[in-house]
Amino acid sequence: MTDAILSPEELEAIQKATTGGRRSAVITSPSEVEVTPVALIADDREGELARPRALAIANRWAPALAARLKRAFNLDVEIQVEGADVADGSYATKELQTSWCRGVTVAGGKLPLVVSVGGALVEVIAAILLGAKLDDDAEPVAEDRNPSPAARKIFTKGGRMMLATLLEAWREDDHRHIEVIDDATESERRIRAYGEGDAVIVVSLNVESPVAGRIRIIGTPEAFIAPRPVTASQTVPRAVVLDVLGGISMELVVELGGARIPMRDVKRLAPGTLIKLDRSMSEPVPIRCDGVVKARGQVISQNGNFAVEIVDLIRGTSEDE
Repeated sequence: MTDAILSPEELEAIQKATTGGRRSAVITSPSEVEVTPVALIADDREGELARPRALAIANRWAPALAARLKRAFNLDVEIQVEGADVADGSYATKELQTSWCRGVTVAGGKLPLVVSVGGALVEVIAAILLGAKLDDDAEPVAEDRNPSPAARKIFTKGGRMMLATLLEAWREDDHRHIEVIDDATESERRIRAYGEGDAVIVVSLNVESPVAGRIRIIGTPEAFIAPRPVTASQTVPRAVVLDVLGGISMELVVELGGARIPMRDVKRLAPGTLIKLDRSMSEPVPIRCDGVVKARGQVISQNGNFAVEIVDLIRGTSEDE
């Protein structure tokens, strides 16, 4: 990032944006940078979750930001959220060339969010910070240029104020730690870590009337997805658990025995064939609950039906078994 001071030409351009001999503060934004959607994560669940989250944050931020610009700079602008698209990571680094940018770290994220502000809005706020006054009676004038490096540097105070409102909107439903990378050199270094192989969500906001501009929030999908809140576990008394679950029916299976026979004998099975089981009549049979042996019992006959009389309970190593 350059540290150059304002050149005479840059000062003239900024002054023309606000006062300057019937020149207007009503400036259209520079040629819009197209966000070209790519099919990097179009079908990815994480990307699908990230888009609505990113739009929700932007929709909370936009009215708060417009109100803050009105109070701080007397700019009665309209800020519209245009949408959220998927692009490759090089989009983030390209914004460094045309816009004021800052990185914002989100806890757990490998790459920072990138917030960029471009268009006439940057030069107008820079001029106001230098003491210029808006000319309310001026006619609209189109300035097809990106803000100069010097104007972007002067704009930093306004950019910090805009980021403060973003952090407030973010924290309304995402309690992860989020922090602005305030140092310009470090912020640029972190932003340049984005590459073409990184899929990013690009949230676009347009600033209109009387000063035009563009704002972007750029980040990887996971940066926009708030983690699910962790519910603290509580120990519930065993008696309460038994009372709640006591009415649930469970299937008991009494295993009379089994046998292993050759396949050729299976083919010979017919009515009247006797199969000898591996358990004697007097031997206790296992009683299974949900596939687990819980008891052993003796098979008896009761009113014409098979029944089993419990002779032994099998306790587990835990009281809950």
